[in-house]
Amino acid sequence: MWIDPAAWHRMYLEQIGDGNREFSSETRAGYSAMFGVAPEITAMAWEHLTERTEMDRKVKPKHLHDLLAALKVYASEENMTKMTRHGAKKPVTAKTHRKWFWKVVPALASLEGILVRSTVSYPNVIMLQSQQILWCISHNGCFEHLTNIHVRVTHVLNLHVRRVQIAPLWEKRTPGDLIVVDGTDCQVQERGPRWSGNFSHKFNGPGVRYEVITNREGTIIRVDGPYIAGCFPDAEIFRRGAMLELEPGETCQGDGIYRNQLPHVFPGDTNEEERKFANRVRARHETLNSRLKRFGILDQKFRSNDFEKHGWAFRAVAVLCQLEIQVGMGLFAL
Repeated sequence: MWIDPAAWHRMYLEQIGDGNREFSSETRAGYSAMFGVAPEITAMAWEHLTERTEMDRKVKPKHLHDLLAALKVYASEENMTKMTRHGAKKPVTAKTHRKWFWKVVPALASLEGILVRSTVSYPNVIMLQSQQILWCISHNGCFEHLTNIHVRVTHVLNLHVRRVQIAPLWEKRTPGDLIVVDGTDCQVQERGPRWSGNFSHKFNGPGVRYEVITNREGTIIRVDGPYIAGCFPDAEIFRRGAMLELEPGETCQGDGIYRNQLPHVFPGDTNEEERKFANRVRARHETLNSRLKRFGILDQKFRSNDFEKHGWAFRAVAVLCQLEIQVGMGLFAL
């Protein structure tokens, strides 16, 4: 169901108690500051959600605004409920806000199967040295602690990756297409005993890692993750995922981590012109990472031990960024 961007803009003004105000560049900037996207992107997201997902039909437009505000601001639930009155006589409770948030996030994340190629990682078992005790990583990347004994990780068994939803952007690439690969880390809470496998060197704390792949136009064509940051380096994630699906002779662009470990897939720069082009490609991908991290839920520490929910949030943000690129708010040209 299509709702005009002007209606979303008006809904925002009513929500902040300024419903009689005229539209202007200032109110438009306020909308983007509160929800992270322009009204046009909200309208496109709502149309996709209502027509192409199995989202609960009780979800209303105001719940999408609540979701976007939570993704962008990621304040405490108490503060978020104060932002989502919707003209009600009393504030929305934290329980109600949480209920609708986790109804809409998975639906928005599921659009990734239409807009980009997505994979979800399922690490199997990590073998520990002391008394051969097992820790299992469940399907959502969280630890199922089978014992109270704290032991040291010594060996990681093979990673199994299940393909979830396939979109044409990754599958329909042709030889010679530019493929740009990079990883990005997000902060999470420490779960269980302190363990170096959770450690992300990017912010010196526990984190999860995602791999984002774009094409020449800067469009997101694939997302892999979440992976536990300390166990799976960027090159290892690529080796166990996207690399297995490359055609013979197909190459990619990436930073030094990929070029040093996978030189046959990430060839080095042979001249000054190639070096400048590669630097520009990597700089553009960092711009995409910064767009993802402008949403507080990815930039701040995630307040849940459920990594599956973090994966939903990351994919929901990736969908919003993808919609921006599709309507012309793309990254700079190479």
